[in-house]
Amino acid sequence: LLALLIGSILSQGPKASVRPRIRTRTGVALAAITLTVLTIGHLQVTPSTQVSLGEQAESSGRYDEAANHYRAAIEAAPLHYSGTLKLGTLQKTSGDLTSAAQTLMVSANNYPTLPWSWMHLAKIHQQQGNTEAALEAWRQMLSTNLPNNDNATEWVAAALATGDDPIHA
Repeated sequence: LLALLIGSILSQGPKASVRPRIRTRTGVALAAITLTVLTIGHLQVTPSTQVSLGEQAESSGRYDEAANHYRAAIEAAPLHYSGTLKLGTLQKTSGDLTSAAQTLMVSANNYPTLPWSWMHLAKIHQQQGNTEAALEAWRQMLSTNLPNNDNATEWVAAALATGDDPIHA
């Protein structure tokens, strides 16, 4: 059936009797939709695909769906950086600071040289009024491999706003 649909869509179908059914644009579109639905059942969805689906759901305001996709990415690959970072930031945005801190700590411990998890952890600790933990997270973030042109000046200012020197505290 799959080969028949592909062949029909490309107008090189193995059976001439199928071509008349999809002569119109609507017929081609329906055949393509059918092909997509049939193919999805046989595809393995990778953790990166789950993260992409989560990002799409999140941008559309479907936060529970987004969280489920991020969790699926983490379940399939527990060390998946984007999955843990995205889930943690989504939890932070939704106000679940405890879960967010736990998720982001996993991310930060697995990828200690990347700054973003540390930055989000620092902000969470600041929101919770835990200045000492915030300073430590800022210290960790500022000691990472900061990417060029990625708000490093803003991060240093935010770290200093905690009321103490995050590097020498």
